[in-house]
Amino acid sequence: MLIDTIGSVDDLIEKNEEKMQNARLFSEKLFSNEFLRRKETNYRLSDFCSFESGYSYTSEELKESKTGMISIKCLGLDGSFKQNGIKSLFPKKSISQNKKCIIGDVLVAHTDLTKNQEIIGSPCIVTSSATFDSLTYSMDMVKVAPLNCCFNRAMIYQILKSENFHNYALGFCSGTTVVHLSKRALETYDFFGPKAMDDELSLNLERLQNLIIKTEGENIKLKALKNTLLRRYFGSC
Repeated sequence: MLIDTIGSVDDLIEKNEEKMQNARLFSEKLFSNEFLRRKETNYRLSDFCSFESGYSYTSEELKESKTGMISIKCLGLDGSFKQNGIKSLFPKKSISQNKKCIIGDVLVAHTDLTKNQEIIGSPCIVTSSATFDSLTYSMDMVKVAPLNCCFNRAMIYQILKSENFHNYALGFCSGTTVVHLSKRALETYDFFGPKAMDDELSLNLERLQNLIIKTEGENIKLKALKNTLLRRYFGSC
């Protein structure tokens, strides 16, 4: 009976993973059709966004705490957010408000340790705070925040996820074993889009992103339930 319940939980987790993947693919297709293909007006990212570098920490601050710190380990190669990469941080100094982040914020990797520079300049959207009460992000990341309603966080994420931005960012990289990205890649990035900004597109992208965030939250609870059931199952054997 217990093993059947575990199987049912697994099925729900799998269905949620499929739902999130479908939402991601639909978001990309929607953005491509309604924005990228309409090369009518040139925009500069810094006219619509602010850029804030992350918290500079020491190894001594990596202690048990209710504050979580997001780093490049939270960024999947597919652009997904990996909550198991959040580190516990016990800050020695007060973290300023602009270096805090919340679910839905967009962060961009400015350091890369991968062999082929696979994550440098890549964005992620924070979809979970795990078990932490508050979140900050490391100096390896930059938070990109909208300055007006036309470019909400979901729209910004799609712009930064584009191949155009990735190729542009590579021109601002330095280093070999550890690759660093200059903040100027964000500050000077220009892109084309429709002459008249469509609020409906931003809203639809936001709805899809909120669906992903909600579903991710459900999966976190389901995975915790599965682990509890597994402990009970093996404990009874």
